[in-house]
Order: sequence, then structure tokens, then C-alpha cells
Amino acid sequence: MRSKLKRTAQHHPSRARAFTLIEALLTLAILALTTFTLMAVLTRSLQESRQHGRILQARTAVSREMERTTYQKFANVNSRAFTPTEGDGVTLIQGATGQVFVCPYNAATGSCTPPGDGTIKQVTVTVTLDSSRVFRLTSLLTDWTIQLSSATPNYYPPS
Repeated sequence: MRSKLKRTAQHHPSRARAFTLIEALLTLAILALTTFTLMAVLTRSLQESRQHGRILQARTAVSREMERTTYQKFANVNSRAFTPTEGDGVTLIQGATGQVFVCPYNAATGSCTPPGDGTIKQVTVTVTLDSSRVFRLTSLLTDWTIQLSSATPNYYPPS
């Protein structure tokens, strides 16, 4: 009987080296599972990257609008709506809304409660992407020219 088994292996040497159908199917199943998992991870990563990009754009829009507001004359700083734009200042951030809220600041209470003396304003710039993503920046502005003009009438602020 032993000689019969040896002879079969000698006549069909390719059977000892070939993959069976089950091995090939199992390999393909593992490869497909790995590929689909990798695609899911890459898709999620791309979505996260887009979301983080929008968050960065919103934060940049808040900072830029606060900077614009601080460069205005003190008397012209008022509450208003604005359209948030991307870093280039031209392209709109889709679905985003912007609001600048200004109130007279009361130094005695530390809040926007009347009566304020009119020399300090609290400015809050808000950009809303959706109900769960709201970005705010709050600052106090003062009319420094009032104190300056009474102290030195010939002073010219640097340009």
C-alpha cells in the first residue's frame, strides 16, 4: 500500500504545490474584507478632514471679523449681521451665518448691564455652522481717543 501512495504523488507532483479552491476563496475573502475596511477608514478620514476644514474656516472668519470691527471708529461699532467667508475673504462658507453683537459694557458689574458709561463696548462675534457648531469671540473696546484728546491735544496716533 505504501508503494501505491508514493507512486500517486510521483505521477501528480503539481497537486502537492497548488492551492485548493477553498484556500483561494478564503484568501480572496480576507483581501476583500481588508479592502472594504481600508476604504471605510479612508472615507471617514476624508469626512473628518472636511469637517475640521470648515471649523478652521469658521474660526478664521470670527477672528477676521473681530479684527475688522476693532479697526472701525468707536462710534461706528454697532451690532450687525455679516456673511462669513473663507480665508481668501471672498468665498462664502456654505450654510454659515455671522453676527456681531455690541453692547455698552458696565465695568462695575463686569457685564452688559445698564448703565454703561459709553466709553467701553463689549463686542461678541459669532459664526454658526450648524446648531452644534457655534464659534464666538468676545472683546472689550474702548474709545481711547477721549482720554488721549484731553491729555495731549496735539498728539497724532501712529498710522
